[in-house]
Amino acid sequence: MCLCYDCQGDTADVARDLVDYLASLGYKHCPAASMVFEWRWEMAWLHAKATKNDELLAEIKEKFIDYSVRQTVLDAKRGRLMFEDFIPSLLLHMLNIVADTMDDWLTAVKAAGCEFVSTEECMATTFWNALEGLADPVHEPRASVVKMAESKGVTLPWFTPKDSETMEWIGDLGKQSIEAGSIEFTKHVAHRHPEGLDEEAF
Repeated sequence: MCLCYDCQGDTADVARDLVDYLASLGYKHCPAASMVFEWRWEMAWLHAKATKNDELLAEIKEKFIDYSVRQTVLDAKRGRLMFEDFIPSLLLHMLNIVADTMDDWLTAVKAAGCEFVSTEECMATTFWNALEGLADPVHEPRASVVKMAESKGVTLPWFTPKDSETMEWIGDLGKQSIEAGSIEFTKHVAHRHPEGLDEEAF
């Protein structure tokens, strides 16, 4: 069970209660140890498709796959600095960019040395036991390796310096998508954002 916003609870008590409640329903909490923030890329991807900009589509696809490999490997290495037996989980939503690039995406991450194992094997490691009951007061999707490091007093950057520039670029394209009307936000998270969605998040 991966929760929306991937938040575990503002306090350790809430986080623990949440884990226990999920267990009572037969679920185990499986947040994303690593993220490639593909929903940000989706905004730009849909705009490029809507405007039939094949050149931009090709550029987005290439950069998305390259970035995904680097981010996945980075998070795996960072997780193993904290827990030697760390096996990351990676969140991918059912988005157009994911479906359209999946074959090439899988080829690239496998070429980088990644292997896919069962969820049971992943969650049997010490990282996941330590994560249960960890307070998470930030209401923003964050990779669990970042949350875990923070609990140990270490602040990790979300991206490499190179990829920070890439994410700024994809964020700008996302804003263009909104301005052009290629995408429109639904209202299902409006209760969290009564003042309106913060476009800086994209």
